[in-house]
Amino acid sequence: MRVVSLLPAATEIVAQLLPTSSDLVGITHECDYPTWVRDRAVVVGPFDPEIPHLPPAEVDARVAKAAEIGQSIYVIDDQQLKTLAPDIIVTQGLCDVCAIGPGEVARAIATLDPSPIVISLTPKCIVDVLDDIVRVGKALDQTDKAISWRDQLVRRLEWIASLPRIEPTPKVLVVEWPDQLWSAGHWVPEMIDLAGGIPTAGLPGKPSSRLQASQLNDDPPDFVLIASCGYDTARNVEQLAKLAQVPGWKDWPAVKHGNVYAVDANSYFSRPSPRLVQGVEILMAILRGMPTHQDAVRKLSV
Repeated sequence: MRVVSLLPAATEIVAQLLPTSSDLVGITHECDYPTWVRDRAVVVGPFDPEIPHLPPAEVDARVAKAAEIGQSIYVIDDQQLKTLAPDIIVTQGLCDVCAIGPGEVARAIATLDPSPIVISLTPKCIVDVLDDIVRVGKALDQTDKAISWRDQLVRRLEWIASLPRIEPTPKVLVVEWPDQLWSAGHWVPEMIDLAGGIPTAGLPGKPSSRLQASQLNDDPPDFVLIASCGYDTARNVEQLAKLAQVPGWKDWPAVKHGNVYAVDANSYFSRPSPRLVQGVEILMAILRGMPTHQDAVRKLSV
C-alpha cells in the first residue's frame, strides 16, 4: 500500500494507523507530526515560499491577492505525485487556505493511471475528527485499531466532561488571527465548552468569524488564548502586541486578572487532528489553574 496525505491532520492519523511506516510515501510541506514523517517526499508546497515566514499582515495581503486572481495558494508537484504512484490519497474539502483545495487535487489526480482511492475529510467539529479516524482506518484496512484509538480519545473527553463545572463559568476568547481580529470557529467553540468555559464568539461547527472591538467590550472575556492558525507558542507570543491594540483591551477581565495565554495552535487547536483532545485537556487546565504542557502554553505579562 502506498499512501499520500495532502493534509497535516490526515498525516497524523495515517501515521498512527499504518502497520508499516514506509507505506506513507508523500506529504505536504506543513506535515510535521510525528517527526518521522518529515523525511517523506513533499508533494504539496506553498505558491509563495516566503509566506510561512511572513508576519500576519503580509500573509493576509498575499493570500488576498492570490484569491483576487483565482490562484491557489498551494502547488502540487504533479511529477512527484506520478512518481510516488499512490494507491490512496487523503485530502480535504473544508478550507482552501488551510490546505490544497479540491479543484487542484482533482486536476492532479486526473493525470494518474491507475486512479487512486481518494478520501476527502471535511471535519467541522470534534465528532467529525473522531469519525475521520475510523474512515481512514477502514481505507487502510485497520478498522479495529482505528476504533480502539477513537474510543480512547472519547474516554478522555468523557472524563473532562465529568468534572464539576467551574463557577462562575468563565467566558473564553480564542483568537485565530489577531491582525484582523478573527475568533476561532469550527471545533474550537466546542473545545471551550468541553473544557468548562463559554465561548465569547463563534458557534460550534461554523467557520471562524471576524470580530469588532465593540462586541468584545460589550461582553468581555475572562480568558484570552492567542491561537493564530498554524502558529506555535513562540510565534503566538509575538502576536500579543497586535492584540493589545484593540480598543478597550485593558478593561477586559482577562487582561485585568492576567489570564492571557499564547498556545501552540498548530499542534492542538487549529489542526483538525486527534491532538484536539489534548487541546481540550490543555484548555481545561488553563481554566482551572492546573499545570499543563510548558511547550504548549505560555502565560503572558499584560
